[in-house]
Amino acid sequence: MHIKGYADLLLHKHKVNLGIEQLQIISHIKKGVLRLETLIYDILHKAELDSGHGELNKVKDNLSSLIDLSVRELNSFAALRGHSIILDIHDSMITIFDKDQMRHVINNLITNAIKYTPLNGIIGINSIITDDFITVAVQDNGIGLTEEQINRLFTQFGKIERYGQGFDIITDGSGLGLHIAKKIIDLHDGKIWVESGGRNKGSTFYFSLPRNIDLKNSI
Repeated sequence: MHIKGYADLLLHKHKVNLGIEQLQIISHIKKGVLRLETLIYDILHKAELDSGHGELNKVKDNLSSLIDLSVRELNSFAALRGHSIILDIHDSMITIFDKDQMRHVINNLITNAIKYTPLNGIIGINSIITDDFITVAVQDNGIGLTEEQINRLFTQFGKIERYGQGFDIITDGSGLGLHIAKKIIDLHDGKIWVESGGRNKGSTFYFSLPRNIDLKNSI
């Protein structure tokens, strides 16, 4: 945190006294600190889930509202890359879930769609309700996944490296995001998976949560 604070101080208060090369170096330092913070947070989050000490705070709530919040939070990031986010979900998807943990899952899936789609892409978020499950799909028209990549995507440090392959993408991340997302969905007795037509054919990430029996008539 001290390094990040000093980097911010140099970039803002002393910017006029620094050259372009010096500013670039300080900017790289700040980005490195942010990556380290993300890695530490993800490792601690994973350790908490693995230990079983971090109990879920499940409540009856509207999953649609949480998805809408995540989209509003990430719209500016999507706009920086020229992406359009098309939200087409049910207005009411009442079920039981931990709001903080599910927010992590939703943010991770949308952020990944933004990062792994070249400029000016389209990201669609849809929902499906059946007798037993509520399913949410996050679809992009990005760089896609091979079968081998799909098989290891949700494993620990299963990040797919795209650097140097000619794609305009952002590669920052701990490699734990989807692994943690799977653990969270598992703790909700749900399921998470991905489908892709292959390289350059986009991907669709799904997660489903069970509909509590006494809540079915509320949706």
